[in-house]
Amino acid sequence: MKATAIKDVLTSRQLLVILTTVTMAMNSFTAPRTVAQQAGRDGWLSMILAGVWSMLVAVTAVRLASLFPRQSPNGWIPQLLGQWVGKLFISFYILFVLLSAAWTLRVFSDVLRIYLLPSTPAEVVIFSLLLCVLYVASYGINPMARVTDILFLVGIVPGSILIVAFQTDKNLGELLPVMAEGFLPVVQGIMPALPLYHGWMTAIYLVQFMDTPKEATRAVAVALAALALFFTSGYVLAIATFGPLELQYLLYPVVELVREMEGIKGFIEKLDLLFLIAFIIGSFVSVTFTYYVSALAASQFFKLRDHRPLLFCLLPLLYFLALLPSCYKAAEQLGEWVSYGGLALDLLVVALVVLAWYKMRKGGLGTHGE
Repeated sequence: MKATAIKDVLTSRQLLVILTTVTMAMNSFTAPRTVAQQAGRDGWLSMILAGVWSMLVAVTAVRLASLFPRQSPNGWIPQLLGQWVGKLFISFYILFVLLSAAWTLRVFSDVLRIYLLPSTPAEVVIFSLLLCVLYVASYGINPMARVTDILFLVGIVPGSILIVAFQTDKNLGELLPVMAEGFLPVVQGIMPALPLYHGWMTAIYLVQFMDTPKEATRAVAVALAALALFFTSGYVLAIATFGPLELQYLLYPVVELVREMEGIKGFIEKLDLLFLIAFIIGSFVSVTFTYYVSALAASQFFKLRDHRPLLFCLLPLLYFLALLPSCYKAAEQLGEWVSYGGLALDLLVVALVVLAWYKMRKGGLGTHGE
């Protein structure tokens, strides 16, 4: 497998920012409801446990990828699993990432049409975002990383602070008693909480661009720790605001949480509008990188020199997948497929890491130092 061009370089800080933004925008707007349906008021424990599991899987997977600096996973995954099984793994990964991009696109369209642009057709909203995504992704990883750095500072950071800083009159007593129904609901809540963290999987193909691949492990660990804190805090605030029963019936709990906030009269009054700006930025970054990674993995799979032809080829497919669900309930089923695919990929990555560890102990895995 041809090594990645030297001009395409990511720093550990850029990887941290990318993973944080991509993961935060991928599934966080519906997950509090699905977690509450399983775990109720104890869902914050499910969030923490899901974050710990995702961190362990992500750190070990990225550590494995860092053993092959400047190499695509399309080269070292078949080395571990064999040619045919390795190709099946890569094909499943490409499909999962592409479906993740389609799911994020659909949620982006639905949220915007409900809260901001009620008279605009979904086709217009999705196509407009895809044009912007295609423009940035066609220039490669460096421009994408620089744009993400800027958008993270002007959109994601203020949006995250917004959720925490303007909370008033929260009834934290809704969180009590802790584990009144035992530990089983907490375990059941882990399954719908895990998809919150599946954005880290883009790192498997981003490590090949790292200038110092060994630092990727720390970047991923810090990103997931920060995300676990953010998701858990958001869930606690949602429970304290709506209660465990009402939360189970809110379509987009995070947006509703922001709409419950009181701004500062004469200074900031429309907090939900500021939050939607951050949401648009996060969705743009999330779709950009999931779309780019799927095209990159596919181009390397077919041994193409350039990823841009596949960007154009996958664009109609991504547009079709995002519009395929005819109603909200059908869109929820698309989200469920993405969640199940992520859970399966979690287990496959664990198996891959265990197999790599076994082969290294037997001396049958050739890796390359930096």
